[in-house]
Amino acid sequence: MSEANTFRAELKALLKKYNAAIYFDCHPGSDMHGVTGEYMAFCLNDEDEEHKIVTEGTGFDASDML
Repeated sequence: MSEANTFRAELKALLKKYNAAIYFDCHPGSDMHGVTGEYMAFCLNDEDEEHKIVTEGTGFDASDML
């Protein structure tokens, strides 16, 4: 198993084990007008597009991983 696949499997297992999520948040009074196409991405390095984990929106949990 490659390092990227090991990372993906361990991250998914941790998120499931603790019923955890990673998400973006900000103060309720913040002005986010005009922000579109939000996504979160996780990767070991920027050049490894094949193993990049990307999800739409501002949150991420185990169900977002294939």
